[in-house]
Order: sequence, then structure tokens, then C-alpha cells
Amino acid sequence: MNTGVEVMRGNLQSWSWRDIHSIYRIIGDQLQLHYAVSVRCGIPKSISIDFSDENNIFIIRFHQDVGRLGEQIDALDREILRRNSLIGVMG
Repeated sequence: MNTGVEVMRGNLQSWSWRDIHSIYRIIGDQLQLHYAVSVRCGIPKSISIDFSDENNIFIIRFHQDVGRLGEQIDALDREILRRNSLIGVMG
């Protein structure tokens, strides 16, 4: 399954600074939304034998989504670091 991170890794070098900052903001908003939903709905951080299979599957998928967003932020961070190191070499 393509999580978006694989696509980002290959294309990040061709993105403008504006694009990177826009995507960073969008992903940050998504992370805040996930956090708000988890607080409002009381989504636990881990599965439990006390929960139904459906609830445990939901918890796993919810946290996988958060993990994918984190991976995308990490990819953007690495690209920003790479660009900043290039600017340092040139400057």
C-alpha cells in the first residue's frame, strides 16, 4: 500500500519551499484533528482484551493513520534539513 511517504520521497526535491510549507501545515492540521478526535472520543493508545475486535481494529487503524502522518512529517523534515545544509554550503 502506498502511504504517500514513498511518493513524497521521490518528488520532494522538485517541490518549492512554498509547497513544502503548505503540505507541512496541512499535515500538522491533520495531526491536530486526530488528537482532538482521540481526546473527544476517548480513543485509547493501545488495544485491550476487554475491547471488541471491531474496537481494537479501529484503534490500530487510527494509530496507523497517525503514524503515517508522522512519517510524512519526518520526510519533510529531512528535505528541509537537506536544503538548509545546501544553503549553508553555498552561503
